[in-house]
Amino acid sequence: KPLYRLLAWIDRYEPGEPSDKVPDETDVVEFRKLASAVESAVSRFETQYEERKIFIGNASHELQTPLAVCCNRIEMLFDRPDLNEDIAGELVKVHRSLNGLIRLNKTLLLLSKIENGQFPQTSEVDINALASESIQLYQEIHAHKNIEVSVSGNQNFILDIDEQLASVLVGNLVKNAFRYTPQNGYVQLSFTNSGFSVSNTGEVPLDGDKVFRRFYQPSGRKEGATGLGLALVYSVCANNGLDISYDYREGMHIFAVNLKKSK
Repeated sequence: KPLYRLLAWIDRYEPGEPSDKVPDETDVVEFRKLASAVESAVSRFETQYEERKIFIGNASHELQTPLAVCCNRIEMLFDRPDLNEDIAGELVKVHRSLNGLIRLNKTLLLLSKIENGQFPQTSEVDINALASESIQLYQEIHAHKNIEVSVSGNQNFILDIDEQLASVLVGNLVKNAFRYTPQNGYVQLSFTNSGFSVSNTGEVPLDGDKVFRRFYQPSGRKEGATGLGLALVYSVCANNGLDISYDYREGMHIFAVNLKKSK
């Protein structure tokens, strides 16, 4: 019983999340030592986890200015009268790479701010309306793919959340659905008064254990992708009383966001 209680605690443990005390109520010395070892390991891990978050936030903040300066200087070089075609081509490549770094840096900084609770101001946000705006935008961007879109559910999902974070949540899910749907594919959004789901056509299921991890890209790197979109979505949900899940059924990737059920 002491072993199974400890294993159940380990299964419930989530890095960075509040947890109850490691169970050590037993007369068996070996189980008490095991519980103590687990507690020490978790304590060390939590310290490293916090240090990593702080480092990423600080590093991303410090990188903003030099990256912007480099980008601006390259743009100034484009205006030089003695610029030839070969050098211009190389500068375009460098500029594109720098823009990718700037996007990555901004995303990491946003992740750090979310995890540190730096979005305390909330208001009632109409998720249906946000989704409608995102659909219109990405339909235009991906018009060449001839994607069929449907929206179901006649209930509005109103969420008490920071408006910027709501845009991050909805925008990333809708953007991914359009980006990874093949030609002549299908995107579907469904709403209830306690959540919504975004589904899209896909031939191969994603790895459910890795899909929300940072930098996970299942089918090779897409141009302009950072591999952080779903990590952002997960972080927004984890810090705003939401559950997010992934499933693959009948050739469709399904991402579902719902209010956490009270225990």
